[in-house]
Amino acid sequence: MRATLTGLALTFALAQGCGGGSPARVYPAVVASLEFLLVSADAPVARSALLRNPLGVPATLALIEPATGAFAPRTGALPRVFLGAEVEGIDVVFTPGAPGHYVETLKLRFVAESGGTAVEVELTLRAEVEAALPEPGVPRLDFGDVLVGRSRLVEMAVRNGAALSSFTLQGATGLPAQFAIPPSALPAQVPPGATLLIPVTYTATALGSHAFTLRLSHDAPGGAIDLPVTASTTTWPAELITDFGPVALAGGDTPWLEVTLPPHAISLSVEGVGAAGDILGLRALEGPGGKVYENAASTGDYLWTPSPEAYNATLPNSDRANVQLVPGGGTYRFRLTILSGSSASLRVRAIVHNRPGGLFTDGLLPLNVFLASGLSVHAAGAGTNSQLQSLLGEVDRILAKRGLRLGAISYFDVADPAYDRIDSEAEFADLLRLSAAAPATRLNLFLVLRTLGGGVVGVSASVAGPARNGTGVSGVMVDYDAGSIATLGYVAAHEIGHFLGLYHTVEQDGSHDIIDDTANCPASGTNSTCATVGNSYLMHWQVLGVDPAVTAGQGRVLQAHPLVGPPSALAALALRVLPEPLGPIDPLPPGWCRCPAAPK
Repeated sequence: MRATLTGLALTFALAQGCGGGSPARVYPAVVASLEFLLVSADAPVARSALLRNPLGVPATLALIEPATGAFAPRTGALPRVFLGAEVEGIDVVFTPGAPGHYVETLKLRFVAESGGTAVEVELTLRAEVEAALPEPGVPRLDFGDVLVGRSRLVEMAVRNGAALSSFTLQGATGLPAQFAIPPSALPAQVPPGATLLIPVTYTATALGSHAFTLRLSHDAPGGAIDLPVTASTTTWPAELITDFGPVALAGGDTPWLEVTLPPHAISLSVEGVGAAGDILGLRALEGPGGKVYENAASTGDYLWTPSPEAYNATLPNSDRANVQLVPGGGTYRFRLTILSGSSASLRVRAIVHNRPGGLFTDGLLPLNVFLASGLSVHAAGAGTNSQLQSLLGEVDRILAKRGLRLGAISYFDVADPAYDRIDSEAEFADLLRLSAAAPATRLNLFLVLRTLGGGVVGVSASVAGPARNGTGVSGVMVDYDAGSIATLGYVAAHEIGHFLGLYHTVEQDGSHDIIDDTANCPASGTNSTCATVGNSYLMHWQVLGVDPAVTAGQGRVLQAHPLVGPPSALAALALRVLPEPLGPIDPLPPGWCRCPAAPK
């Protein structure tokens, strides 16, 4: 240990006999003192004791007895010859030990060079060794309330109240598993008068409270500081994200990965991202108590569609009882797979949505709207453009039938005119990758002048697309010149429905969706359970020309998607007033919606 020495005070008192005389004369002992006052315990300290030769004639000063304590003349300082009655300094070195008060006496003697005459000297030495003074900067370390799945870092302050002496903070004990101090933080030296800030992180993994004593050991007197620590977790967050990072594939599959859901979770989404050209899917999905949603043979109850480059599976994606979450939360595990492609790993995340009471009631869907360069509207004026705002108002009105409202909306220009008209799937994927320019992850809506060569008016890259920007499946596309505003609003809402997880209620070939509360209408026309053509469903394969219907089961799927956030008081203030229906929807040709493959 090292410290800078300050505050030296030296006092010296000397009493001696008077006069000369014969060698036989008796001289009283010389009494002197030297005070080191407050010194650090870090290193030896030297001070100079001023002594006068009382004999007045050349004499040698030497120790009578060897110095055996904490004080000793500096090496070589004695014996010392005084030529006359002058005053000279004799360096004394104090070697500190433990903190405290030291008093010792050195016994010396002046002996005249002519022989026979001598005077003894008693040099009293005093020193006060300062102790380092570790003390907490706050009486308690309080993390407050931290949401489950979140972390909070609090800096713990430890100060040194000493003026001269440093100490080393050696380590910490008593930390529960949810609390952590970086290994690089300790041990650490605390200089005199300094404050050391030590980061402590609390990661909430479950509801509950913590109250414990953290012990910080040090090498100063006392040996430790005890600091009370408190933290609590009373609420689950609206969204929990577990990022597994790049996960290596073995035989085309990831290993089993686990995620824990809170009691009021409404959905679990598992996402894998590979490379362009990969086709990804779900290998297996299991819930608490051994419940199997999907198995390695792909014969489980959970229905899904493979996806290029980025894959998302949201549970539940139907109102069917056999694919709902297990009540009360618990641990789920899953494996993703690469069905074709050459990637050796996938970037994997799990996203859990939690709502009070576990209710699918209300939510906000934020948008990134990308505008092709050839359109009459651009990002700078998009917020006040009546045509575009009417289109978005119609989307808002349709989705609000099941409590889903459009949230924040940002606008972006697609500067490259090559993307005005999209004529191939490859161009569409490249267009969607431009969503990487948006700083916020939202549903990406691209408005262009032509979609997939014409005829097709709206496209969703995937059913239940990923909550991720910048991939070839990160959004939907609508032909902005395909018809009236009512028609474009219908088309945009339909494609958004696909991206959030809805299939067509019925396909052109007569196959039906996986939602139980949608009537099994024929591909065209009516039947005994379908009073009107398509029952006016938004997600029918045809454009039905009437105000579109969204069922409760479909709303449950929309609310479960990871891009849908919870409503908030602040957001509610900014919600647009829902408009009236805009009027009739233009007829569109068969195949107007490029539909992803049917579920497995």
